[in-house]
Amino acid sequence: MIDLSRKLSQVCVYWEPDETDEYGKMAFEDPVELPCRWSDANELYVSADGQEKTSSGIIYTAEDVETTGWLWIGELEDLPSDSDDPRTVEHAFEIKKFVKIPALHNDVVLRKAFL
Repeated sequence: MIDLSRKLSQVCVYWEPDETDEYGKMAFEDPVELPCRWSDANELYVSADGQEKTSSGIIYTAEDVETTGWLWIGELEDLPSDSDDPRTVEHAFEIKKFVKIPALHNDVVLRKAFL
């Protein structure tokens, strides 16, 4: 089995979506660091509602992430002190689509988050 995590030489911060709060606003789990490979490349994808869209970035991870979660390139220690809500963090991006692509001949799974 090939270990893709060695190819993920960068670190990003991930906010997993949680239930909405009492005001109907999306809440998030505490942010965590993930190994990743961050690419600012634009790539076409099809959204959940069937529309063709262009990503503002592609992030490869070793772990599953959720659509409507948020990613930010960097380490937890570099986040601004008030970072509970990723929508207020400069250069944090919402995950618009997440796909897992299994390889044909081994146990490798490529995970891509479209921003």
